[in-house]
Amino acid sequence: MVMESHYLESLERESSPSLSDMERQDYINQINSLQATIKNLLSMIDTLRQTLESVTASNKRNEELVVKLTAQIDQLQKMVKNLEDRNQRHNKNTFGQKTHKAKKRVDDKRGRDQEKDDYDGNHDSSDV
Repeated sequence: MVMESHYLESLERESSPSLSDMERQDYINQINSLQATIKNLLSMIDTLRQTLESVTASNKRNEELVVKLTAQIDQLQKMVKNLEDRNQRHNKNTFGQKTHKAKKRVDDKRGRDQEKDDYDGNHDSSDV
């Protein structure tokens, strides 16, 4: 039985083509090349991971800044609205609207002396 196994082994060796030294060296070179490529790819993955973390942190800071600036814009818009309302009220009080202005009627308005004359009956038509 042992002889039989040695014989089968030797048949297998003879039937399979043996690799030449040159082919073995090609396989070894290919394996080394693939290993170097894998190391380069791992290095690139690490660099990309660090870049991604940096960009994520920067993005988070920018989002926080956007939230703060949006709140500040809202606050400033409220201030502008309040100041516009205040200015509008000031302008109404200063200049008034046509309906609020006191109308000066020099011709129609009579003084006290002229009204006294009417009651006395001594009204001059030239005074009016």
